[in-house]
Amino acid sequence: MGGFHLGQSRLEEADALKLFQAAVDRGINFSDNSWDYNQGESERRVGKALKGRRDQVFVMSKFDRRTKESALKQLNDSLRRLEVDHLDLWQFHENNRLEDPDRFFADGRASEATMEAKNSGKIRYVGFKLELGLMGDTKETLCELLPLLKEKKSGRHLNACLDKHRETQRSLGKRSEETKRAGALAPEQVTSILTDLADDDAIFTVDTGMTAVWAARHLRMKRNRRLIGSFNHGSMANAMPQAIGAQLTFPKRQVISLSGDGGFTMLMGDLLTIAQYQLPIKLVIYNNSTLGMVKLEMRVAGYEDFGVDVPQVNFAKIAEAPGVRGFRVESSSDLKDAFWSALRHKGPAIVDVSTNPDALAIPPRIDAKEVAGYGLYVAKQTLHGKLFESIDELKGNLP
Repeated sequence: MGGFHLGQSRLEEADALKLFQAAVDRGINFSDNSWDYNQGESERRVGKALKGRRDQVFVMSKFDRRTKESALKQLNDSLRRLEVDHLDLWQFHENNRLEDPDRFFADGRASEATMEAKNSGKIRYVGFKLELGLMGDTKETLCELLPLLKEKKSGRHLNACLDKHRETQRSLGKRSEETKRAGALAPEQVTSILTDLADDDAIFTVDTGMTAVWAARHLRMKRNRRLIGSFNHGSMANAMPQAIGAQLTFPKRQVISLSGDGGFTMLMGDLLTIAQYQLPIKLVIYNNSTLGMVKLEMRVAGYEDFGVDVPQVNFAKIAEAPGVRGFRVESSSDLKDAFWSALRHKGPAIVDVSTNPDALAIPPRIDAKEVAGYGLYVAKQTLHGKLFESIDELKGNLP
């Protein structure tokens, strides 16, 4: 049922309500609307008509504001007019100009409003207006569409992206080399050495948390390499079971699981499955004796660490109990040999690397709220006599 016509002044409100309710009673269960239809009158009328019928109707409304704050205001207006506590679908309106993607998806723009609204339960789904919807086999559809495209003669945008990529790679490589020279077992160093030794068609599975950051920044993906993780749901302890599935599906390919000690211990029982079926998975553990991502989140929120540190465990020895080859690495000079030996081993193997617990994943952009939160954490550390520890930690992480 289209909300635009229901809100027009030429249609009496009582008639609009009767029309909407009669349609619902006859099985029409989708309500289309928009924040700006008839200056909000369309939503107000549908809100009245929905009384006693909310559970029968999939309620949708559209918005057209580009900033997070203005989009959320439109959402709250729509909820109030429609007299509902949530929308089933909140849709971007008029996404049809070249600049619209930047308006919607840049930092602080409307896309952030949709995520906040979804997390708070105010909307169920997010939608986009389509000019043309296509359904079909991906390859066949693309083959039909490609001849319709006009080739761009300017390579300016592509070259700018390539230059940015090369600069990022140089920056990350410099960070990795610095940690090598320092002799510390930094996670950047661990990941960069591993990516040099892994097969060109290796399958990497990565746990949620700091491990995902090191993989994203320092694993060099190639044409035939694959990276698998829980990147949307953010589930912990996903790497090892995903590695089992990948190895069973591709028994001749190298499968490498990357976990922190926290994620690994959550599903450590799967090590018995790997041993039982002698799956040649290589399990790399970033063993920093802490829940690194949780620790960082606490600090940028202004809290001191609490309940995130655990005793140091030698997972290489645990691996040997069910017959898995174990390598324990505590010195950077042993790292390359340990990886090389594990990757050449015919059966399953664990490389348990004792990494720096104070390694921080510095984001590309840092906002004022994060700086203030971390400053509050340092202030609390100072009051507890740990100022110099905080200074040393920052020195070890800043470029």
